[in-house]
This record gives sequence, structure tokens and C-alpha cells, in this order.
Amino acid sequence: MPEKLMRTEKFSINKNALKIKNAYVYGSKVLKRISMDRRKTSDKRSNGAVLVIGGSSSYHGAPALSGFAAYNSLAALRAGAGYVKAVVPSAVLAQVRGLSADIIVSHAGKNSILCNGLVKKEISAADAMAIGMGFGRSAAAASAARKIISIAIAMNKRVVIDADAIRSIKVFAGAKALGSNVVITPNEHEFSFIAGPVPNEVSMRGRINAAEKLARAYSTNVVLKGHATIITDGVKTTVNKAKSSALAVMGTGDVLSGIIAGLAVNTDSVYDAAVAGVYLHSAVGDMLYKRIGAHIIASDVAKGIPAFFQKHRG
Repeated sequence: MPEKLMRTEKFSINKNALKIKNAYVYGSKVLKRISMDRRKTSDKRSNGAVLVIGGSSSYHGAPALSGFAAYNSLAALRAGAGYVKAVVPSAVLAQVRGLSADIIVSHAGKNSILCNGLVKKEISAADAMAIGMGFGRSAAAASAARKIISIAIAMNKRVVIDADAIRSIKVFAGAKALGSNVVITPNEHEFSFIAGPVPNEVSMRGRINAAEKLARAYSTNVVLKGHATIITDGVKTTVNKAKSSALAVMGTGDVLSGIIAGLAVNTDSVYDAAVAGVYLHSAVGDMLYKRIGAHIIASDVAKGIPAFFQKHRG
């Protein structure tokens, strides 16, 4: 039986809609449930490890921002990743190290990531992984992304696939499904590359249908980003409508992927990590908008996460 729609916004949903909730109602509850206090005797590894794989000689900021977000979000929660490591090409190693002293940075490949023994070792040591930020769109980069994703899935890791890595996943449709431990986080452009044009935000029902169809095609979780972000596994669907346009700036999507990966170390449900992560991301953006206005950059969001929990966690 279809469940009653929980919402504060009037989305155009028919009576036979699947389970759809508004993340400003539901996401905060999920976030509170999966954010537990750390044990007094815990150490950095027992609090979860996140691996961020990204970057190329063309992009250097996104991987560091993602790792920084995962670290800080869960440090504030006292329940998440105690250890974050970024793997980037050697050509950008120094620049990424300079962006944050709070993460460890290693390298694989010169100008773009290679899938080598070091990468496999780092995947094995991690609980969750985010891949794709600034990865590059060359054939070699796409091949490396596919290999890395396949290895992580085989190792039963929780995986966030973002940005350029999304362009590499067509081989995982159907029989080679990504699975429930994976979430892909496309914006409209990235979505269109793997699934065709997505309806604009005026047609919320159309966007929900498109996101659910993509989730079913890959048997995985999808976060279709936008002012109203859709999170779905093809059966359960949550809509998070931001209260401001604070996050409409480059790099904030990369921070979101880090938040989701960080939260994923603390729950068996990647879907729940995605719902809670999208809610947290937008709520921090709205909080910053009230405090400093629209001129927000991605690093502001990462840095604002602890203040959000200090104010709202109870």
C-alpha cells in the first residue's frame, strides 16, 4: 500500500507514488539515528576510515574538500570517520596537501589516477570511499575508475561515485549492478550522460521518475542533485528542498560526496547515509546563508559542519 507523502512542499505526486518523504522532516531523524557518540576507548581506525580518490593535473581542489568534509562532519558528530586519506596523482600532490593539514595525502599515477597495488591496498584499509572529484575524462581515467569501483564493490566497501567517475559507470547497468552499498551523485549534466536528459525542476514528478528509473537500472542508490535533491534506491525516495540558493556554487557537490562517505562508515545503509548527508549539506548551507549571505564557497560548507552540530545536536 502506498504510504502517505510526508512533505512541506507541494510536489506533484500521484496517488500511486512510492514511499516519498521530505528530507527536512526525515533526514534530520536519520542523521540523529546514525550519529552516535564515540566510545572513550576508541581510536581513529575504529571510528571509521574514508578514502577519497580523485584529482588530475587539471583539478586539485575537489578531493581535498571532500576529505575535509568527511573528516569534519564526523568529528563534529563524534561518531564518524576518524581517519581520512586522499589518493591523487603526483602532479597535484603538493597542492592538495596544502589545502588541509587534517588529511593524509598519497599519490598514484602522474597526471591522472592509476589503479595499481597502492590503490588496492588503500581500498582494502578503508570502510567507505568517494571517487571521481576532478578525476578527468580521458579514456585512461574512465578505465581506472571502472577498475577501482569494481575492486571496492568486490571488497564490499561503501562507495560514493561522483563527478567524472559517473561517466564511467555504464558497464555496471543490468547484470553487473553497482548494488546497495553504492550511491551515485549526479547533477543534471552528469545524469544526462548516463541516462538522457532529466526534466527540469518544474516537473518534480518527472525528475523523481527519472531518478528512480536510474536507480533500478543499476540496482543502486541515486542522489540527483538540484535545489530539490532527490535521493532514491528505486523503491524508497526522499526529496530534500533547500531553503536557500547558498549551495549553487562550484565545489559544494564535492563536499557533499565527502559528507555521504563519512556518514556511511557509521551505518549499514548507504541510502540512509545519502539521505542524512543531503539533509546535513543543505541545512549547513541554509545556516551559512542566514549568517553570511549568498557569497559562500565550498570550503565554508565543510568548515560550517561542526557549528551546525553544536547548535542542533541534542
